[in-house]
Parts: sequence; structure tokens; C-alpha cells
Amino acid sequence: MVVGPGDATFFWLDNWLGDRPLADTFPALFSHCLRPNSSVAMALTGIQGVPTLSLRPRLTSAAQSELLVLHAQLSDVTLQPLVPDRRSVRGSSALDLSASALYSLTFSHLPDDGFSTCIWDNAAPPRCKSFLWLLHHGKLNTNARLHSRGADNDGICSFCDQVEDVLHLFLGCHRAQSFWQTFGITSASFLQVEYLWLCALPGPDCTSEKVRSTILTGLLWNLWKCRNAKIFNQALESNGVVLQRCAADLLLWKHRATSLVDKFCLEQWSLYLSCNF
Repeated sequence: MVVGPGDATFFWLDNWLGDRPLADTFPALFSHCLRPNSSVAMALTGIQGVPTLSLRPRLTSAAQSELLVLHAQLSDVTLQPLVPDRRSVRGSSALDLSASALYSLTFSHLPDDGFSTCIWDNAAPPRCKSFLWLLHHGKLNTNARLHSRGADNDGICSFCDQVEDVLHLFLGCHRAQSFWQTFGITSASFLQVEYLWLCALPGPDCTSEKVRSTILTGLLWNLWKCRNAKIFNQALESNGVVLQRCAADLLLWKHRATSLVDKFCLEQWSLYLSCNF
């Protein structure tokens, strides 16, 4: 708490003086408090400079000792009536208390994910970015994941008799291998889907990582839709159908790109997929 007039700050319960709330700093004294929810303004508006702490008449020796220390600390406190009380998150660059500041502080101890920019910094729509995030963390609802969570299926891939997890569906299955082979990529040897970002794509030259991530997101997204078509519609889509749909997506997604160069590159890739597959 940054204290101004003190009317919006709890004297005992807020962290406004020292490194922690006064209730934790002076536990014996706080146990004698009759008004634990009193504000700083209410407590410091005393008689002849003596704070009004609303304590029980008889204090233990421990509470009396803590009271002397507290009075010494309060002697240096000066309220500022013209500055409002404000809450902030310790360790955060944000001045005011907010959900985003608390969220950042909650996960600040975790290492940064180096793949996160590939997920969120591209021109794909938000739902496709969320799909890629789930895929990256192995949380996509494949048959194997649904089976492990009690769904009524056997967890087997709809294209073969293997367990359908993320690695199998997008890299190891013969359907996925056939799809990536159209780009000259041998996916069966990959240990992670993220290895696709290290492969050279045979289409139009694109030096922008944002464009590259957009293209790969579109390919993975439409491979996922191919899988769903097989499960829900019993339709076996060819690579040409999947790539034509991806071409249509890239042509639409180019309008989400921020630079003219990226827009042009996505348009060229859309034409490349349309004309070559």
C-alpha cells in the first residue's frame, strides 16, 4: 500500500509500514486489538499525537513491549491528504493492483518459453494460436488424451492402429508422414512438433519468422481438421484438399499481418499451395 490520507488502508491488515502487515509484525499486540479492521486514518487520528489503536485495557508484557516499538515507528509516519491511497503488487513494474500484474507475478518464477513467440507472434487467428499452444504443451484433445480422461474411446488413431497422441498424429502417423513429404520433410524421425520450425520449406522465400510461424500454424491447423473430418464425417481427405484449404486460410490471414512484406509473402504462399498441389 502507498498511503495518502489512510482512509482506504487497513491499519493492521494491509502491508503499508515495513515488510509485512502490522498484525504479523506485532502478533501479541494485535491479539489485544478490539477493532482489527480500522483504517490507518482512524488509528492515527488520536489525541495529542497518540494513536487510537482500540486495545484492551490490560496488555501483557509482550504486547506492552510491542506497543512501545510500534509507537516509535508511527512517530515517523505523515499522512498526505491530497494523495489517494493506492495498492500495488510488490515486485511488479505495474503501479496499480491489477489482474495482469498478479498473473505476471504468479508465474514470474518460471523460465520463459522460447517457443512462445512462434505461437503468439504470427498472423493466425486467436483460436489457431490457442490450438498451437495446446499442441505445444501436449494438451490437445487427441484420442489418447480423451481416453486417459475417461472418454468413451479406445485412444487409437483414426488412420491406423496406433495410439493417437500429439506426436503420432502430427508426425508419426502414415497420414502425417504423407502430408509432410509433399514438402520434402521426413517427419517420422522428429521427436517434437517444434522441429518443423527448423526445416526448410520449399515454397516462396520467407525470411520473416512471423510469416514462417503463420504458414506452419496453418498447415498444422488443417492437418488437425483433416483428422476431425475422418472422425466426425468419415471423410478421408487427400493432401491436395488439405493444402487447398490451407491456401484459402493464408489468403485470408494475410489481412492480419502488420507489414506489407508479410502480407505479400503470405499471398505468395497461398498462390504456391493453390497452384502446386
